[in-house]
Amino acid sequence: MIILKNTNIAFATIFFCISCFDLYYYGIGRVFDYLAFVFLLCILNISDVIKNIKLLIALVTPFIFGILFFQDIKALLGILFGISFGVLFYCFCDKTSRNTDKCIIGVLLFFIFAFFVQFIAFKFLNTYIDLAGFLSSIPSRNYIPSIDFFRASGLFQEPNSYAVFCYFAITVLLYGVRYYDFTRDVVLILLIMTMAMSNSLFGIIALPVLCILALVNKVRRSVIAIGLMVLALTYNVWLESVTISRFIDIKSESSIQERLIGAKFLNQMATEQTVFELLLGNGFKNIGFQVQYGTNSFSYLLYNCGVFGLLSFLAIIYKIDKSKFKQKTGLVLFFFINAPYFTYAIFWFWLILLFYNDIKLSMKKGKK
Repeated sequence: MIILKNTNIAFATIFFCISCFDLYYYGIGRVFDYLAFVFLLCILNISDVIKNIKLLIALVTPFIFGILFFQDIKALLGILFGISFGVLFYCFCDKTSRNTDKCIIGVLLFFIFAFFVQFIAFKFLNTYIDLAGFLSSIPSRNYIPSIDFFRASGLFQEPNSYAVFCYFAITVLLYGVRYYDFTRDVVLILLIMTMAMSNSLFGIIALPVLCILALVNKVRRSVIAIGLMVLALTYNVWLESVTISRFIDIKSESSIQERLIGAKFLNQMATEQTVFELLLGNGFKNIGFQVQYGTNSFSYLLYNCGVFGLLSFLAIIYKIDKSKFKQKTGLVLFFFINAPYFTYAIFWFWLILLFYNDIKLSMKKGKK
């Protein structure tokens, strides 16, 4: 195996690759996720994984019945990929000094820069730059010429993906870095600002939650105040009339309805499924989950892995989280209203960094 001596470069490379999760290629898939996975395999030894076998067992447990009763090989491989990446990334962090704050900041600034390039080009130069479409097989969904509806998303296919990236990044800056300096605070507020400027409903709804958590976690109030003031003073530049209409008519808004399908499905599960299916799930299968059951992680876990899967996932977080449990668990549950990201490397990257110190503490106690 190749042992990369500069762990900062290794970390930055992995973070950059998984942050490109929205660059999809026909016939291949999320190639940057695969590159990050292979990169970890090249860095680590089998002994690193064996040493953390308890973590592997813990992460597999919520999904065990979905895995055992799987009905679609692609769906199975997707979840196994995600879990495996989480374990490998933890092993990588456990093997390094984890003094990677500057790497995180550097990668985030790159994606923020790409967002502003696209935003400024359209708003002030009347030029639409489809960055994600240029770099992948799928054109971006951030501009609808027929109604002149533009929402910047930088290197992501759509604003919701950029908002998800920002959400992960902001929470990592709040709970997953060691040093809380001025640079971190500026990058954090830029992420909050651009998340709202993307006109993603999830991003705008998450904005007050993240601002409150930023205040609680001692982010400089002056930085937060300036950021929010800039957003308020420039709302007529970044806030689209279509977005306002979506909020006014939010009950019938399509993306909200997609999530409500999941709520309706909960009632369906309770009345139409067998006790076995309700408790242990139906097994992983690729049947158009988003269309049939809603774009939220609760429905995904309940349908595929049953009540056991959802409750055991939350129980594991409760067991390992020794610091700021309510805040971190609340962030996970809040994110669960979004589409399921369990097969994405960045989701597991986020969980590991969010709970890294707590996992490490639990692992040490388990050895005693």
